[in-house]
Amino acid sequence: MYVLSSFVAGPMDPRSASRVAHVRLGPIFLGRPISIWGDPPHYLVMVNSLIEDFDLDLRNNYDQARGGDWDVGTRFRGVDLDRHVETDRRGRELSFHSPFLPLLLAAVAWPVRGSEWVESVCIWFTLGVTLLGLSWCARLHGFEPSWLVALALATPLWAYARDVWTEPYQAVAWGALLALESPAALVLITVAAILFKYSFAIVPL
Repeated sequence: MYVLSSFVAGPMDPRSASRVAHVRLGPIFLGRPISIWGDPPHYLVMVNSLIEDFDLDLRNNYDQARGGDWDVGTRFRGVDLDRHVETDRRGRELSFHSPFLPLLLAAVAWPVRGSEWVESVCIWFTLGVTLLGLSWCARLHGFEPSWLVALALATPLWAYARDVWTEPYQAVAWGALLALESPAALVLITVAAILFKYSFAIVPL
């Protein structure tokens, strides 16, 4: 259900949809997964900056996206987004989101750099990590299938796992903390989860 629903996009400006990878059916579009709302465009712009410019200065990437490029994803290209940046003394526009997730996704999206497929590769990777990670945690600890169904469908993961967010990785980290028993593994999982999103530090505390 996660995978199938990721191929359905809600109403958007028909001019922004990919002519290659989307088919319009009334108010919705069917095709490759795209970012639909919230922070994912701002994670995507970091990914594209890393694989195209080898930096995290986002000024030119937001400008390119406003001109119709794919740097912030399909739905938001051509839109003057509220930039999630702070400007440093050298005039660079640096995101106030943690760069750890974009660094990870950049390694996966590198083969399709410069194309519209960066966005979908990042979403597919997030989907894969979420489903495989939670399944592994459930199997490791003997959780019943109903536990996975409840987690998958009765929580915000229904939305988050189909896009580029830190939350799916946080959910997998939670599952690992519940399932693992090795102190060293718990420390590594905690550190990784904090790098994804600093507020995870609250969990071990």
